[in-house]
Amino acid sequence: MAQSVKVLCPTRAHFFWSLDHDTVQTGRNVFQTGCPGRCAIVRLSFHLDFDGPGLVLENQVAKGDFEHGDYFDLDEIVDAISQGVMEGLREASPDNEPIQALKVAVADITVHPVDTQPYHFVEAAKRAVHLAVDEVGLVYMRPS
Repeated sequence: MAQSVKVLCPTRAHFFWSLDHDTVQTGRNVFQTGCPGRCAIVRLSFHLDFDGPGLVLENQVAKGDFEHGDYFDLDEIVDAISQGVMEGLREASPDNEPIQALKVAVADITVHPVDTQPYHFVEAAKRAVHLAVDEVGLVYMRPS
């Protein structure tokens, strides 16, 4: 169930790149050999959505289910994930415009009470995007 939905960018009126099919990927930004370390893990579900408003980020993690809500602001982490998704989709696109026609769902977030900072999720989300593109590939689409 969606806790929040945000349109990151509208569908372009001309040709655009999209993923070839749906996938789920886990992005990890973990380095814990000493303090301070990094620990940000996010599982993103990428769904094609050609009838949607463009590139959409949907948070499915409920605040009540977020294990470390007393240490971290879930909204701040989701904002960092959305930044990482946008950067990753722009980097992975051959024309440097964000990959389109997607609903990206934040399915799970893992934090560490000492070694996690919200900005670590930018890199974790970018890694999940690159894994998704590497696994399923891109297709060049024309809006209807």
